[in-house]
Amino acid sequence: MDPDFDFKDIIANANDIVIVTEVAPLDEPGPRIVYVNRAFTDLTEYTPEEVLGRSPRILQGPDTDPATRRRIHAALTRNQPVREEILNYSKSGRRYWLDMNIVPLVDPDGGVRYFAAIERDLTERVTAEAMKDEFISTVSHELRTPLTALRGAIGMLNPQVVPELTPQALELVDIAQRNCARLLYLINDLLDMEKLASGGVPYSFAPQALAQVIRTALDINAPYADQHEVRLVFEPPRVDLQVMADEQRLLQVLGNLLSNAAGFSPPGGEVRVDLQPQDDRVRVSVCDDGEGVPESFVPRLFQKFAQAPLRSGERRRGTGLGLAISRGIIDQHGGEIGYYPNRPRGSCFYFVLPRIQGQAGGR
Repeated sequence: MDPDFDFKDIIANANDIVIVTEVAPLDEPGPRIVYVNRAFTDLTEYTPEEVLGRSPRILQGPDTDPATRRRIHAALTRNQPVREEILNYSKSGRRYWLDMNIVPLVDPDGGVRYFAAIERDLTERVTAEAMKDEFISTVSHELRTPLTALRGAIGMLNPQVVPELTPQALELVDIAQRNCARLLYLINDLLDMEKLASGGVPYSFAPQALAQVIRTALDINAPYADQHEVRLVFEPPRVDLQVMADEQRLLQVLGNLLSNAAGFSPPGGEVRVDLQPQDDRVRVSVCDDGEGVPESFVPRLFQKFAQAPLRSGERRRGTGLGLAISRGIIDQHGGEIGYYPNRPRGSCFYFVLPRIQGQAGGR
């Protein structure tokens, strides 16, 4: 190795943004910046002298997502690495999007001394995605009305209304009905995703007993589980765990998790739902004993249209939007959603919600 070679030059001149901050304080006003590289000044329009000693939060603005900020804060509080996409603002007020990867820097004694953020400008990609989403939303709105009418018309083709239909014709009608249902499911998912992105999803928050919401979700999804020969299992805790939530949206999240778990479980498999208190929060887990999620795919699990590579003989399932929609809903409830591998096999998806005040600590 050349002793005259300075690796700091690589960081200083890298295309990606590099920011190093102190560890504390994580609450207001935030940790202080101790280093930025040239890519930072090029993108943000701030000179190093203008930001050193100040918090990176000066880069955030009115449309920076509060849920993203909460996830970053929660990870850094636990001294854990975190990766998020976030909207920031330059010195002149120009908006830009970043792929932000924050890691703790550990000293020889094992203590965390600094946080380093490696960031990449995603503005062009996000702008293109916004245009694509607007197009998809427009097309979806235009398709839903005629497709609903078509499904209703096809539903009239049954032996009671048209007795002369042959068995072959009835089979074709059944295929048409199922495909209409699939298209409507896709369109509704697309519209839900668009509403979440624009903040247009209405919520009706009220105290909810989570055990009862889970029982309702199990009843709704039982026919789908039966179709896949999968057993749904839930043993509610003795304590009544309540959260402030929109029941229908929670049922939507649970439906996504339960249908995924049942669909990826082997015949005779079991999907287990677990509900546990965690201090001032409540955690719901949905675990299956299927093949599990490929490790390389885990970072993309909650992205729109993300679907794991098909295994041999496997058919494509769903739209790839269910988990992204679920994440958006849980974010709006002030919670978090995630994944971990089930042992010895399978997958576990979970979400955590704030517990109604006055219940914390009870068991």
